[in-house]
Amino acid sequence: MSSRIKIYESQSVIFTDTTSGGLPPYNRVWSFNGGDIVSATGATAQVRYNTPGQYTATLTVTDFNNVTNSFTSSNGIEVLTASVTSSFTVSPNPVLMSQTAQFTNNSTGVPEAPSSYQWIIGGSNYSTSTNPTLEYDDWKTVPGANIGAQPGSTVLVSTRLDASSTFASDSSSSNITVTKTGVEEFNFINRVGPSQPYSQDGTITSTGRTAGLLGYPTNSYVFEIDFTSSSSGQFITGFHSTLEDAYLILTGLSGNSSFVVNGVSVVRGYLIVEDYFYRTGDPEIVGGRYIFPGLSSGKPYKLFFADDGSAGNITDLVDNGNFTLSLIEDIMDNVYPQLNSAQSDYWSPRFPVTSQSPGLNPVVYSPQFFINRGFSGAEYEVYIVVNNSISATCTFNGNSGQGNEPGGNFEFYVMQDVSGNDGVATQLNAAIAASFPGGTASVEFSSIQSYNIHSGGTPSDYYGLKMEVKYENIEQVQIKDNSATLNALYGLSLAPFSYKHTGNSGEVSCSGMPPDLLLSTEGYVDLGKRIYYGNTIF
Repeated sequence: MSSRIKIYESQSVIFTDTTSGGLPPYNRVWSFNGGDIVSATGATAQVRYNTPGQYTATLTVTDFNNVTNSFTSSNGIEVLTASVTSSFTVSPNPVLMSQTAQFTNNSTGVPEAPSSYQWIIGGSNYSTSTNPTLEYDDWKTVPGANIGAQPGSTVLVSTRLDASSTFASDSSSSNITVTKTGVEEFNFINRVGPSQPYSQDGTITSTGRTAGLLGYPTNSYVFEIDFTSSSSGQFITGFHSTLEDAYLILTGLSGNSSFVVNGVSVVRGYLIVEDYFYRTGDPEIVGGRYIFPGLSSGKPYKLFFADDGSAGNITDLVDNGNFTLSLIEDIMDNVYPQLNSAQSDYWSPRFPVTSQSPGLNPVVYSPQFFINRGFSGAEYEVYIVVNNSISATCTFNGNSGQGNEPGGNFEFYVMQDVSGNDGVATQLNAAIAASFPGGTASVEFSSIQSYNIHSGGTPSDYYGLKMEVKYENIEQVQIKDNSATLNALYGLSLAPFSYKHTGNSGEVSCSGMPPDLLLSTEGYVDLGKRIYYGNTIF
């Protein structure tokens, strides 16, 4: 051998006799050190080296005339150390119930990376994937968990990664801290599909009890959220502790967290999973303080909720703000104002048919619409009237009269801006800025992709519209348009900008905004009127 052979431990070298001269046949004797064999007599020899180091090989050949010659490798065989280093991280850690922990495998190896993995969690084989995930939905399944542990209790769950290559193997270990508190819920009325519109009202009533009497950290009023019919398909599942943080989304409106005062929807608090209310005797509640996936008596249709006791939240308003529990119930039950719900599907309004949409998405007519029908100079207008005295006129003629509907023929504007071309919201706000004292600090429109929730709509291309009434001195907002005038002049059948619901049928609608928002009724002058108007309508 003229050069040193370098291999890794557990690899083999094949030696081949290349003797020439003399008088065959040859007798051969191979001598090795450090390998799995020490000698051989064939024309070739295979030697496996399991231990790192430097080794030599000698071949002695004797021909037919008994002439003998030997050759020893001058540079020898160098056996290098093969290795695997097992390493991983997990995030997040600590992990909450129903929260997904992601394992990231950082293992390395020489001369090759590991190709086989075994994850062992809590003493049991868990996964052979490279980067698995872990999620505990049921406290009873957490290794080492005490079923009666209080909310916020933690358990250290051992985790080991065995990593192997064809040359070597290694193990690494760590602990995951699992906390008996669920992930924050942002829409627990529709827990299974939180991004979907809520399709059936749940009754919300005060229990007449305060959480402090049951041993909770705030003396907040406890409300019952009740689904009386299983036909709704809404089940209360997936909750883990009596102190699980939650955001109660009641009406589909959005914005400020002080729901009652400002007429918006988010109430922060925590879930109450307490058999005092359920009275089922289910061990899931009595012992474990969680509901997953249901109770032994069946899937529950009610849940209990208490606010977090912060200033401006429900309990503070009742105790210190002259609100009554019955008033709070009415507001939480959405008795007034009825500004939410999926009117597009419930009342089945029809939108203008465009070259891209079969009448299932909100759009507004552009001047090009009228030009294409021979009515040059006709323009579609919307009038926004505040307190029966201040008005703004929005003439939809942005982008030189060209609509901005994606893929369309310039006849229609969508609610959002598209590629720098103004949509409905931008044009409305420009009219408001030019006409209203305070401009859009008093009333403002915005386009929201998720607000187009019509079951046949296309939210990716057609956003919905939201109106925000910001000044408390605004008691009434009316939305009108000139569709009736244009219909009479040109024999058209334009859909109005706003809708009006009567009985079980609805007029055709363009934007999904009711025509008259009266904030001076039902005590709203006293309660304040910062209303976010339009969420989840379209």
